[in-house]
Amino acid sequence: MEKGTKEGIIKDGMIKMIKGSEAVALQAVDSATTVLKEGLTGAEDLSAKASDVLLNMARRTVSAGSTLGDDIREATKNMVSGTIRAVSEIGSELKESVSTAVEGKILAKKPKEEAKSE
Repeated sequence: MEKGTKEGIIKDGMIKMIKGSEAVALQAVDSATTVLKEGLTGAEDLSAKASDVLLNMARRTVSAGSTLGDDIREATKNMVSGTIRAVSEIGSELKESVSTAVEGKILAKKPKEEAKSE
């Protein structure tokens, strides 16, 4: 009977250990589930915040691009206008210079022609 009692004690001890391990394992699973749920909730919150940040950044980028485009268009328009004015002024000056040079040649030829006719 002593052998049966030892086996019974060992068997009871093993059952208690298994049940204790099972309880610990269930607690670990419950804790892990809780942590994962909280993590998912936190991840959803972070995802929402990240989406808001990205959306705001995209809006600012579009706004900045629009402002930059307007500034570039205005600067280009001013540069083209200035170039056209400068070219027009140069053209007028060249026209006057050519006109003056032609008049000078005509006047220079007239006295020689008048001298020949005399």
